[in-house]
Amino acid sequence: MGNLCSSDRNPSEKPDNPRIEETINKYENLEVLGIIHQNINKIHLMKGDIIKKQFSGKDKQNFYNEVETYRVLSNLPFILKPFYIDMKKGIIYLPYVDSKPIKNAKNKKEVENYLFILRNQYGIWKDGEYVWNNLVQSSKTCQIYLIDFGNIPWFTTVSNTKWNINRDLYAKTNLKEE
Repeated sequence: MGNLCSSDRNPSEKPDNPRIEETINKYENLEVLGIIHQNINKIHLMKGDIIKKQFSGKDKQNFYNEVETYRVLSNLPFILKPFYIDMKKGIIYLPYVDSKPIKNAKNKKEVENYLFILRNQYGIWKDGEYVWNNLVQSSKTCQIYLIDFGNIPWFTTVSNTKWNINRDLYAKTNLKEE
């Protein structure tokens, strides 16, 4: 996926590669410009057009579910690619996308196509309509991205989730990647 995950790193040990340590320091020391959203987790806008999505201790199951979603769907153009994931602290650093898509027929069709791909190629689907607030769109490229995947029950079922997984198709997809 191209992400740097520090889950296996002992914080007192120096990474083997100095570039890894530089990357870790780069993200951990970014200047916070403001809070974009705060409920169970906090979403900060950082300097350099980077989003820092921090999950609280209560929300760790959503963090692991979201990380797995990024891992499984990393090759799709409508899924953001995390810059860095801090497994110990429950933080995902993502590119900032500057706008929300307008809810019109064209964009609805595009999102329906994305959801069709998720269901038919990855065995992931949502009962009911996709929450329009969980979409962002680049004003430069017009690309729409699906976001907020903590309720997809990869490891633990989250209460009130409407996401489902076809475990057989997921297993086949997972085997292809290894």
